[in-house]
Amino acid sequence: MYNKPVVILSYDKLHGDDVVVMHFSYNKDVKNAIKSIPGTIWDRVNKFWYIPLNKFNLNSVTLTLNGIADVNMSALKKAYNDKSEIQKNSQFANREIKERVRKSNVIMRYVRFLEGKRFSKSTVDTYSNFAVDMFLYIGKRSISQITEQDIKDYIDNSFVPNGYSISTHRQFISSMKHLTECFPEMKISDITLTMPSKSKKLPDVLSEQEIVRLIDNAKNIKHKTIITLLYSSGLRVGELINLKISDINIERKQIFIRNSKGRKDRYVILADSFIPMLNEYLIAYSPQYWFVEGTPGKQYSSSSIRNFLKHLCEISGINKKVTPHTLRHSFATHLLENGVDIRYIQELLGHSKPETTMIYTHISKKQLMKIQSPLDYIKAKQQKK
Repeated sequence: MYNKPVVILSYDKLHGDDVVVMHFSYNKDVKNAIKSIPGTIWDRVNKFWYIPLNKFNLNSVTLTLNGIADVNMSALKKAYNDKSEIQKNSQFANREIKERVRKSNVIMRYVRFLEGKRFSKSTVDTYSNFAVDMFLYIGKRSISQITEQDIKDYIDNSFVPNGYSISTHRQFISSMKHLTECFPEMKISDITLTMPSKSKKLPDVLSEQEIVRLIDNAKNIKHKTIITLLYSSGLRVGELINLKISDINIERKQIFIRNSKGRKDRYVILADSFIPMLNEYLIAYSPQYWFVEGTPGKQYSSSSIRNFLKHLCEISGINKKVTPHTLRHSFATHLLENGVDIRYIQELLGHSKPETTMIYTHISKKQLMKIQSPLDYIKAKQQKK
């Protein structure tokens, strides 16, 4: 009978910081799982893995190791000698408390405020979740007692140690700006809530050959259809899961995207080569309302798409990080490489500003290949002499 490995969590203080130490008998799967958690560090002297102690890190550890190993927190609880302190720091153990905060009058009022601004459901959920996590971090205090330092401490102890992206950081600041607008008694100035500069990182794209491998290796017709549609029409994952059957016009070879980012409608292309696959999928699954459904009449989830896409990349030998949005980036880049005008690409992607679409001019390989190195100029001049 197979016994799952055990990871024992204990408390320590390293370099003046509270940390969680992870002890386990060597196991490759456990080691790789722990290495994948943002913020984990290997201590060469003591020969153990550790991570800064906070509720987000504890949550990451327990969720990542779930199904891979049994997590024993008894030593950690004993070191603190206070079970409630451990619970306060563990988001995973505090699911009920988090739900109570989510249903509090403050959060419900904030949600209504965001909905009144006509934000999308996704934006409302994201902003309100940020507020819930921040309130869990600062503890029981009235809204008027929240200070600028509280928000700064929250960022320093959660976003920075966990390596959250600049875009997530910017979303959090936007959430807090709207929170202070909803609750002016917080008396937090916009000057303090300064957004970090946008990252200039270029998006990853897949080659045409990698796209073909992904589609060919998807044996499930639903998965194959989802991957193909995301790429061939350049859809956002949210646009795909909100797509209704009635939004697809096979005769006109168009897809109508309703109320997308920025509350905009637009039409996108329906690839000729995709139509046979589309018909096969509709016959096999007979979706009732949404184009892709989890259970009859219910929307498919974006997390399910991310999970099977990750598996497809593994069996396709694609080692780079690939998300549904990577397929959208690839769609735009390949259009540009095939000579499609940047203005048409902007329209197909639904970008409000041409500057957003212009990023693809920096990653188009064919355009870059047309540029000669100055060394080539020098050599050509020498050959002419």
